[in-house]
Amino acid sequence: MYDPDDYLVKALMSWLPSAVGAHSVSWDGKDAKGRVVADEAYYFVIEAKEGDKLTVYDPKTSSGGDEMEIPDLSYDAQSKLLSFSLPKPARVLIRAGLSGGPLLRTPVDWQSFPAGKHRVGWDGKDESGVVDAGTRGDLKLYGIAYALADCTVISTGNTALAHAGALAVRHVNAVRKPISIPTSRKVAISPFWGRSPRYNRSVRFTLTKPEVSDGKLKASVSIAPEDLALLRGISYEVIAYVDKDLLLDDERGHSPYTLSLDVSGISGGRHLLTVNVASVTDRIGTQSVEFFLPETPAK
Repeated sequence: MYDPDDYLVKALMSWLPSAVGAHSVSWDGKDAKGRVVADEAYYFVIEAKEGDKLTVYDPKTSSGGDEMEIPDLSYDAQSKLLSFSLPKPARVLIRAGLSGGPLLRTPVDWQSFPAGKHRVGWDGKDESGVVDAGTRGDLKLYGIAYALADCTVISTGNTALAHAGALAVRHVNAVRKPISIPTSRKVAISPFWGRSPRYNRSVRFTLTKPEVSDGKLKASVSIAPEDLALLRGISYEVIAYVDKDLLLDDERGHSPYTLSLDVSGISGGRHLLTVNVASVTDRIGTQSVEFFLPETPAK
């Protein structure tokens, strides 16, 4: 059994003699050290020897990665549920933002689902919990997916361990399978298929409370160390909105990044600063914070 990063989770059989006929092997959902695996999508590889002949079944060489749209994606603000359906098991991305404005939340961040109809809870709030985006008429949803490899096992129910945590405690000498080379297939393959899911998920960062003086707004953006390491060598941009208006799009992103925005032409009152950090590999993170502008005295 292998995890999405192609690391060995557990060997279920180790070159045991097997007679001709059908056989079955069970997996208890635990790794080689007896720990219940994190919620994720796992796959198995079978190797069989007959004399000097080695035969390998690796489902990632001939299946998975099919690019999929989610045409029936919808959100019910009353039940606070996202609804969508999948024709086959897939890894799903759903983003929520404002039409013509910023991304506010990624309610489903490349999670794995079986085929069929699904309902996923989302409170409608943005990533920072300050905007009730789900009730807005200009809410815009975006959803894509890619098919998982045949025979994928989707593990659920482990509330004590996330896959990122499992990665952190993985043994330094853990065995990693060589990357599977897909055979020629007549389907559109998602550009996200060849990467570990952690290289696709949202960028996490902190946004400080803005300081406003003499018509200038200043705030700091700092990417989480783990994500900054994953972005090494990858270009990303910092994008800033006040309410829905785009005020900054700097393709020379770095961390920490100091925002300096001209807000002198914005009316007084309470406003929302939203920052998106977006990489060229389509990883996007978002944070929002409210700030107050004093009313300009009448002349």
